[in-house]
Amino acid sequence: PSPSPGGSKCIPDQHGPACSSDSDCAAYDSCIRCASSGFCTCVDTSTGQCAAAASSTAKPATITNATAVDHRRGLGGAPFMNCGSTPLCGVLVLESGYGPPDYHHDVPCVHGIWPQIGSYGSSQCIAPSDSSDPTSMASCYDDLGFMTHEWEKHGTCAGVKDSNDFFNQVCSLSAQPLSVMQPLKAQGQSLADMASALKNGGYPVYYVDDVDSQIYISVCASNDGQWKIADISQFSTVC
Repeated sequence: PSPSPGGSKCIPDQHGPACSSDSDCAAYDSCIRCASSGFCTCVDTSTGQCAAAASSTAKPATITNATAVDHRRGLGGAPFMNCGSTPLCGVLVLESGYGPPDYHHDVPCVHGIWPQIGSYGSSQCIAPSDSSDPTSMASCYDDLGFMTHEWEKHGTCAGVKDSNDFFNQVCSLSAQPLSVMQPLKAQGQSLADMASALKNGGYPVYYVDDVDSQIYISVCASNDGQWKIADISQFSTVC
């Protein structure tokens, strides 16, 4: 279904009213939190279901690795990520292509690597050697303005050398999981099918964002800024 931003209530698979915090959603029917998209949602992160429809509509839970995750919640509803002794940890965010307009694509694509700092997790924010904005397109992107946004918001805390180093790693790490998702999208398979295929392929799916139709894969890096795909239980071993 098509999203209907700015409505007066929250219903499954559609954006609710615009918001900047959970408190903004309290006055709206069926809305329980402010999602990372900036819109209220009825999806309960503990069940992966719309709270209003939970009694009648069964959906698989969207949070994985729950036993290893801190009980706090990051902004947008994803579990608070505990890096343990690893200096840098975060998520590789992959878009299924089924999301609302800014996330709607013919084929799945990469959104970026997001170090889980502050309210999102215990990762350190390690500045790059060169913080200059990107000036050329990386192979897995088609919008330099969006790359600049990703760099300024996430890449400058990723412990990398510069923007080229950051986006080269984003493209390299995302290539194989996207190769799993892309044929499934072509076949009309769902977001849940993509997440299951990734898990069956050994990828550590950390969270599934039902609102923007994205899949988060856990990643980590040591002080050298070289990011690696790893389950959170293996952060200290891999990174």
